[in-house]
Amino acid sequence: MAVKCRISVHLITPSGSEQIHATIERDSYAKKLMRDVGWSCFLPTHVGPMHRSQYRDRKDIKREKKNTIHYLLQQKLHGVLRIDANPETHAFVTSPEIVTALSLSAGTSEVQSRGGLPDRIYDGRSSNLRHLMLMSCPNLIFDPGQDTYQYPPKDGSNQHVDVSPTSQRLQLLEPFDKWDGKRFGRFANPDQETNLKKQGLLPLTFADPADYDKIHPVDKLSIVGLKDFAPGKPLKCVIKHPNGSQETIVLNHTFNETQIEWFKAGSALNRMKELQKH
Repeated sequence: MAVKCRISVHLITPSGSEQIHATIERDSYAKKLMRDVGWSCFLPTHVGPMHRSQYRDRKDIKREKKNTIHYLLQQKLHGVLRIDANPETHAFVTSPEIVTALSLSAGTSEVQSRGGLPDRIYDGRSSNLRHLMLMSCPNLIFDPGQDTYQYPPKDGSNQHVDVSPTSQRLQLLEPFDKWDGKRFGRFANPDQETNLKKQGLLPLTFADPADYDKIHPVDKLSIVGLKDFAPGKPLKCVIKHPNGSQETIVLNHTFNETQIEWFKAGSALNRMKELQKH
């Protein structure tokens, strides 16, 4: 690094992959950063519950004090909101650069007010992240680390997975039922569509957004056209109101042929199992 600095908060860093973990261990990057910069710790590739335990065992913040955790991975946000079991903890998703800047500063408000990092961090010299010179690649080639992949057996018919019935983390799912003409649809945004399709659900969007206001909580809906379900062919929804009246709206979908097979089989996993039998 071009300037000397110390981290003023706990900075916990997952290595991200076995290759990166093995490389920083081989080249002593982790030890140097923890010793010279004050990095809290580097986690191994597979963090899981251990990652959360790093937060739950916090000694730096009293339970009643408001504080923040700045986090990188958006898909983990729902777990970070109360990752330390402290109701006064606020979680924010941001970039690696911002997380690093905040860890070098005295706090979020100081970075915002100064427009940069505090002078005292750099032995009296004003600086910001542009002045930090870090290597993007190691001097030696990356260390691939340990090959932990376990190849599945050629014949897996006798294989089974044992999960404790009292487990708080794992549960074996029973196969979803095949489509029987009564499967539920769901009005969804594009970010949800693929996951819903894999689960055998029917994500749909309004051809006319104004049709949203035609549906009320007491109405009954019927999706029409699933017997001729095909890519690019819209479906219809019959809205039946409590007073006996009804109206029909048009619904769009983005299913392709393979995804339609998922839907009819009950889920993507069900369809994969069907194909294995042939």
